[in-house]
Amino acid sequence: MEERLQEARRTYRLNMGYASLAQLPTGFVELVKRYNPHITELELSSNAITDLPDSLEQFQYLRILRLKYNALRKVPSVITRLPQLMILELSGNQISRLDESIGSMLMLRELDLSGNTISQLPESICNLAKLEVLQLTNNRLELLPDNIGELQSLTKLDISTNSLRFLPASMGTFKKIQRIDCANNILARVPPSMGHLKNLKEFNLRYNSLDDRFRAKVDEGLSRLLAFLRDEEERERLEEIERLKPIGTPVGSYLEYRCKAEVGQVVRVGGGHEPSLDNRCWIRTGHSLTQTGSMLLVFGGQLVKDGSAVNEVFWMTIDRMEWHLQTCTGEKPSPRYNHMAVHDSENHRLIVFGGRTGERKRLNDVHFLDLDTFVWYKPVTEGASPTPREQAVGCFWAGSMVVFGGHAIGGRTNDLFLLELTSWQWTQPPMGGTAPGPRSASAICIGHGNLMFVHGGRNNFVLSDLHMADWVTRTWTDISFDHLYLFGGLDELGAQSFSMYRVHLPPGENYTAAKPEWMEWDSELPYNKCRTCTLYNGTVSVYQLGSNTLGRVNDEDAEKGLVFWDVFKAAKLEVTKMKVLAVEEMKPKNSKRARVAHTINISGKMPRSFSVQSAQEGRVLTYVQDYVRVFEELYPHRRPLYLTPKNECSVPKLVCSTIRPSQLLYTELYDLEGCCSFVADFLAYEALEDPLHPPEYLPSPMSVLNHQAGDCFDLSVVLASLLIGAGYHALVVVGYAPTDVTLNDQSATQCPVLEREKMAAAGVKPRGGEPGARSHGGAAGARRAAAADGEMVQPAHTKYVRRPAVSLQSKVLQAAQEAASKADEIDQTPRSVADDPQDSGGYPVPGGRPTSQGRCKTVHAWVLVMAGKREVNEHVFIEPSSGRRYPVNASPYAGIEYIWNHRNFWVCMQQPEPHSDSRAHPSHTTFDLSNPAAWEAVFEDRSLKTLNELNLEEMDLRQMESRGGTRGFGKTGAAGFDAGMAAMTGANYSMLGLVMKPKTPTLSTRPNSVAAATGGGLSGRAGGRSIRDIRGDGLTPPRTADSYGESRGSEDGEQVEKEWVPTIPPSWVPKLSIPRDAFDMRCPRGSKVQLYFRAQHEIMALFGECSRWDGMVEKLTMFEDHERTSVVEYRENFQRRKDKLRERRVYPKKDTIIEYFDAGSAFGMKDIITVKNESRVINFYTSARLDGLLRREEQEGHKFIETFVNRDDRLVYRSATYVPEGVRSSDAGDSDAALQDDSDPRRRKLKSREVKKVLPMAKMTEKFARFTECSADADVAKRVYYLSDNRIRLEYHFGEDRITNSGKVYNKDGQSHILQIDPLADRYDAGALLEEYQSLLVAEKDCSQAVRDSEWEVAEILRARVTQELNITLDMPYYDIVRIKAEESEEETEEVEESAYDYLSPFLPTLLGMATLSREQALETREKCLKALKDRLIERANIIQARLDEESTALAKRQQNFNRDRDQMSAEEEEEYERASEESMFRISILEKRLKRHEDQALHKYYELDHKLRSDTRLAMLLAAN
Repeated sequence: MEERLQEARRTYRLNMGYASLAQLPTGFVELVKRYNPHITELELSSNAITDLPDSLEQFQYLRILRLKYNALRKVPSVITRLPQLMILELSGNQISRLDESIGSMLMLRELDLSGNTISQLPESICNLAKLEVLQLTNNRLELLPDNIGELQSLTKLDISTNSLRFLPASMGTFKKIQRIDCANNILARVPPSMGHLKNLKEFNLRYNSLDDRFRAKVDEGLSRLLAFLRDEEERERLEEIERLKPIGTPVGSYLEYRCKAEVGQVVRVGGGHEPSLDNRCWIRTGHSLTQTGSMLLVFGGQLVKDGSAVNEVFWMTIDRMEWHLQTCTGEKPSPRYNHMAVHDSENHRLIVFGGRTGERKRLNDVHFLDLDTFVWYKPVTEGASPTPREQAVGCFWAGSMVVFGGHAIGGRTNDLFLLELTSWQWTQPPMGGTAPGPRSASAICIGHGNLMFVHGGRNNFVLSDLHMADWVTRTWTDISFDHLYLFGGLDELGAQSFSMYRVHLPPGENYTAAKPEWMEWDSELPYNKCRTCTLYNGTVSVYQLGSNTLGRVNDEDAEKGLVFWDVFKAAKLEVTKMKVLAVEEMKPKNSKRARVAHTINISGKMPRSFSVQSAQEGRVLTYVQDYVRVFEELYPHRRPLYLTPKNECSVPKLVCSTIRPSQLLYTELYDLEGCCSFVADFLAYEALEDPLHPPEYLPSPMSVLNHQAGDCFDLSVVLASLLIGAGYHALVVVGYAPTDVTLNDQSATQCPVLEREKMAAAGVKPRGGEPGARSHGGAAGARRAAAADGEMVQPAHTKYVRRPAVSLQSKVLQAAQEAASKADEIDQTPRSVADDPQDSGGYPVPGGRPTSQGRCKTVHAWVLVMAGKREVNEHVFIEPSSGRRYPVNASPYAGIEYIWNHRNFWVCMQQPEPHSDSRAHPSHTTFDLSNPAAWEAVFEDRSLKTLNELNLEEMDLRQMESRGGTRGFGKTGAAGFDAGMAAMTGANYSMLGLVMKPKTPTLSTRPNSVAAATGGGLSGRAGGRSIRDIRGDGLTPPRTADSYGESRGSEDGEQVEKEWVPTIPPSWVPKLSIPRDAFDMRCPRGSKVQLYFRAQHEIMALFGECSRWDGMVEKLTMFEDHERTSVVEYRENFQRRKDKLRERRVYPKKDTIIEYFDAGSAFGMKDIITVKNESRVINFYTSARLDGLLRREEQEGHKFIETFVNRDDRLVYRSATYVPEGVRSSDAGDSDAALQDDSDPRRRKLKSREVKKVLPMAKMTEKFARFTECSADADVAKRVYYLSDNRIRLEYHFGEDRITNSGKVYNKDGQSHILQIDPLADRYDAGALLEEYQSLLVAEKDCSQAVRDSEWEVAEILRARVTQELNITLDMPYYDIVRIKAEESEEETEEVEESAYDYLSPFLPTLLGMATLSREQALETREKCLKALKDRLIERANIIQARLDEESTALAKRQQNFNRDRDQMSAEEEEEYERASEESMFRISILEKRLKRHEDQALHKYYELDHKLRSDTRLAMLLAAN
C-alpha cells in the first residue's frame, strides 16, 4: 500500500487493482490526499467492490476511473459527482440498469459498459455531447434511445452481442462516427438514414437476421451498402410522401388543399428546454414567401392581428400541407417587414436583406439562414452597401444576390447592387441604356440565363412598365411590354389584384425593336380576404383564407387577423388559358365601378354609417319610395327622380344626406373662384358610364376626395359640400348638356389663362362663362329682362306684401299657352345663347358645337350658386369639371330636371309640356324655390303638422266644395272644383308628400298665386285623370308607408295621432378633410393636362413627392393650328426655385426666350428677353443693385445700352456702339489698346477675367439728369465719345424757355468747337477748357471700363444661368422640412441601448466556471454593499449639514455686524440687510427640511437595499442554515 501511494505521489495515478477489496478501507480518501490530493487516475479493477463511498467525490481532479470486473450492481452515485471524469470503465460487472444521472457527466469521453446485464439505456445518455467511445457489447439491450444520434462526437460504437431487433433512424445523423459494431444481434434491416454517414470506415453486421437484400449489400462492401441505404431512404421517403400526401380537390386548373397546423407542438431544444409551439402562420403583410423545391418558407412580416413585426420562419412542404414554426438558432435578424428574401440555390440558404423594423427603422443588413441546420448567420460585408431601404426586390444570379430599387431615406431609388455570396462583397455594376425610374415593390425575375426582367412597382403611383437588363452587355432595355407571367399585386386603389398576364419573350429577340404585348390570362381566382402567392418552376402557388370548396373563414376574425392561411392552391402555368372576355369586359373599364367594388370588399374598414341605415334613414327612404311611385304615376314620361342612389358600399342613401358641408383649413378654398378651381384641378373627371342616365352609385365626397376621381355627379357633390361649408348657397343641378360638356371636351374653348390676360389687357371685368366671372343672370336679371319687355315686375321680397288685384281670367289656360309658346321657341333654337363664337372673342364655349336635331339626352350634373350669400349678387352656374362659371341665362346647359342640397330636393315643374319628356331650359327657368308651381319640394322646410291639423284643413276643403266652387276659378260645381283644385294644388300645395300640406296660412290668398305657374307643378291632369281620380274620394292622401302606418291605428282600433312626417336625416358622411400633402399635389398623380382651343394647359403639384424636380408648376403650350401640331409659344411657371425663376416664355418660331425672376435673384435680374443671334434685354430690380441699373439692352455685335435711375452722378443712360464687322481692323482704337496696358489695376483686373472676344467700340454715349442747383449751360446732359474719330462732344441741358442748348466738341488733335447760347455769359478761358478736356479723357476711360465691366457681367449672368439650369435647386417649404425630419427621426434614429447597471458587480468576488457564492462570501458581499450605501448616505448628510452650518454662520455674522453698525446705517443699507437676512433664513429653512427628509429616507433606503439583497438569487446562501 505504501509503495502504491508513493507511486501515486509521482505519477498522479493510483493503482488499487487486484487487491481483493470488497470495499475501500475507512479513511482511504484522507490517506490518499495526504500523499497526493490531485490524483487524476484511479485503478480499481479486478476486485469485489459493490459500491464506492461518497467521500470519493473529494477527488475533484479525477479524470480516469476503472472499475472493471467487480461486483457492482449499479453505477455508484458518487461517480456522477466527479466533474472532471473523462474515462469510465465498468465492464465485467453485474449492472442491470443505468440511472438518468449518468447524463450529468458532461466531460465524459469514453464509457465502457460491456459484459453487464443492461437491457435499456436511459434517454439522458444522449446528453453526453463529448462522448467519443461507447462500449455496450455483451449486454441484453433490446433497443437504443431514439435520439442517440445526438451524440455528435461519437466515433466508435460497439453494440455487438445484444438482442437488438432494429436500430433507431437517428443513427444516420452521427457526424464523426467511424466504427459501428452490430454483430451478433437479431437485426432484420438497417435504417436507410445511415447511408449518409460519410466518415464511417467499419460497419460490422455479421451474425444478424438480415433479409436477402441487406445481406447481399453487406457482402458487397461498405460503400455499396451505404449507397444502397441512400437509395432505400429515397424510396421510403417517396412512399411515405405518397401515403401521407393529402388529396387535392380539383378547382378549375388548380388543386386545392387544406393546410393543417398543430397548435401545441412540443419541441425539444438544447439545454433540455421543451417549448410549446403554435404552428399557425397568422396572416401578415410585408413578409417574404420563398419556394425551394417542395418547401415554401415564410419569413418575417407584420401581423394583421396586432401590427407587430416578427422574425419567425414558417415552412410547409407541398407533400404534407402542414405548417411548421421552425425553431432557429444563431444570430437571428431583428423583427422586420417589407424586406427582401432570395434563395441561394448553390448553397441551399435563404438570404435576407433590408426591410423595416417594428420601430419603423429602415435596415440594410444582410442575414442568411442555413436551410439544412436552420442556423442564422450575419456575414460581414465589404464595399459600399446600399442605403437602408424597404420594399427592395432581388433575385439570385450566378452566385450573387441582385438588389434593385426600394424605398430609402428621402424617397424611392432605382440603383442596382450585386452582393457576391462567397466573398460578401457589395458592388454597383455600371449599366448602359435607360434604367427604370425610381420605384419600390416591383416584380423581378431571371430569364433566358442572363436576362433580368423588372416589371411595375410603385413610385408615387402604381407603374406598369417592363424593363430588361442584360448581364452580358450590361445594358437596360425598356420593353413596351419561352413566356413571362405576371400575377397578383396591388392595383391603383391599393386593393389586391388577382389578375394574371402573360407576354411572349422568345430568346434572342431584339427587345429594343420588338414590342411584345401583354395578354390577360385567366387566373381562376375569386376574391379572397387575404392571399399570398409565388411563381416557381412553371407553377403558381397560392395561400389564402378558406375557399368556396373547403369552407370559408369567419370574416370578423379575418378582419382582426385571428386566422392563418389554411388553404393552399397550386396550378401549372402551362394548363392555364387565356381569359375569354365577355362583351361587357371588352368595353373600357369604368374606374368608378372598380372603386366601388374595392370599397365593397373593404366595407368593414369604412365608417359604420356607410354600410348601415339608421332608423331615421329607413323611414325617409320608405317615404321617398312612395313619393317616387306617385310621381311616376303622374308623370310617366319624365325621367325618374334621383333620390336614393347607392353609395360606395352599395347601400341606398338619400341623395341630400350625401352632401356634407365642410369648411377646410385652407384659405384658398374660402372664396368661390379658389374652390371651383381646386375641385376642377384636384379631381380627375370621368365621363358617365351610361351618358343617358344618372350613375347607379353616388359615393361620398370623402371617398371622391380620397380617390381624386369621379364623374360629374361626384364632382358636383364635392363642390357643393365645400361651397356650402364656405357659406355659399349652393345646390347640385341635374339636367342635360351637350356632349362636349359631358365629356369635358374643351378643345373648342379658349384657355382660361388666355381669357384672363385678354380681359386684363382690355380693362374689362370677367364675363359669365369665363374664369373669375360673376353671374349676370338669376332673379335680378330676370326682373330687368321683364321690365325691358314691358311686363309687370314683381318687387323684391319685403316684410309686407300688398295683395294683388283679383284677375278674372283663367290663369291655368294662360300659363299653358305661354308654356307651349316657349317650348316652340326652344325647339326652333337648339343652340344656346353662348353658342355664338363671336361672343367669346372668336373662341367657342362649351356647348357651342351644333347639336343633333331633337332634344339633348345626355345627362349631366353641375352646381348652382344662388344669390344672397357671400356677396354673390346673381345666380351663377358652375361647371365642376372645368371650374368655369356661367350666368344662368347664358350657359351651355340644355335642360334642368331637379336640384338638391343638404336640406331639400326640388323637382323642376317648369317644363313646357309637363307630361312629356320636354326640357326646362335654364335661360327660361326661374329659381324661386319658394314657388311650388315652379319647384316641387320633396320635403318641407318648416316644421310639419300632425294628422289632426291636416284633418281640419280637409274639412275646410269639403266646405269649399259644398259652396259649389272656389273664389277665383271662374267655374262652379264639380267641374269648377276640379279645375280650381288642380290650379290651387299646382300653385300652393305639395301633393306628393305624405299628406296634402298647405304652404299658406289661409285659403283666401291661394288662388292669386296661381298666376305664377308656368304650366308645370303637380297641377292639371295626369294621364287623363284629375287629382280627384288619383286620390279616390278626393280626401285621402296618397298611400305611403307612413300614412299606411298612421291609418292602421292601434291594436284596440283607435287611430294613432301625433305622428310626424320624416325629416331629412343628417349627413352620413364624416366631415371632409384633405391632408396637406394631397392638397399641395392639387391634381391627380401630380400632373393634369387639359386641351383647349389651340392650346394645351398642364398643371403640376406644388409640393411633396409628386412635384417636379425643376419646380415647374404650370405649363401652357399654344399652337397656331386647330390640330395642335405647330407650336407658337411655351409658357412655363415655376415655384420655389433658388435662382428665383418665376416664368419662362419660349417662342420657337421667333427664336425668342423670356425669363421672369422674383426679387432676390442673382445680379438683381427682373427678366431676360433673348432673341437668338439678335438681341438680349435684361431688366433689373433697382433696389437690389448699387449702381441703379434698370435696364440693359444688347444688340449683338452692334450696340450696348444701359438705363439707370437714382444715381448720385445723375447718370441715366449709357450706350456703346461697336465698329461694324466689315470695317473692323486689328487695331481696336486707342481705347481698346489702352485695355492692354497693365499699368492700370482696373485693366489688369479686366485682363484677368475670362471674357468673350472684346469688340472694338466706335462710339460711347452717356446721358445725365438735370441738376437744378446749377445753370443749364453748365449742366452736362450728354457726353458722346467718338472713339473712331478721336473726338468728344458735350451737350448741355436746355435752359428755361430755350429751344437750343449749348455744346462743345473736343478733337484729340487739339482743336475744339464751342457753342454758347447765352451771349451774356462769361467766355471760357483756355485753362478751364484744357482742364475740362483732361477730365473728359479720364471720363472716356471710365466709360470704356464701365462698358467692358458690363460686358463681363453679361457674360457672368449667362454663365450663371447655364449653371443654374444644370444644377436646379428648390427651396423646401417649412412643413416639408418638418415632415421629412419627422420621418427620418421616426425611422432612422438610433436606439440607445442602455445596459442595465448591476449594483452587485463592484462587490462580488471573482468566480470560476459555474461556481456559486458560499455563505461566507454572500455575507461579505452583503456587508460591503450595505456599508457602501451607509457611507454614501452619511456623506450626503454631512454635505447638507455643512451647507446649513455655513448659512447659519453667515447669518449670525451679518446680524452681529448689523447690531454694531446700526446707528451709522442708512435706510437703504438697513433695507439691504433685511432682504439679505430673509434670503439667508429662507435657505436655512430649506436646508433644515432637506436634512430632515434625508434622515427619514436614509433608514428606508437602507432597509430597502437589505431586502433586495436577501431576494437576489446570487446571494441565496444568505438564507441557508448555518
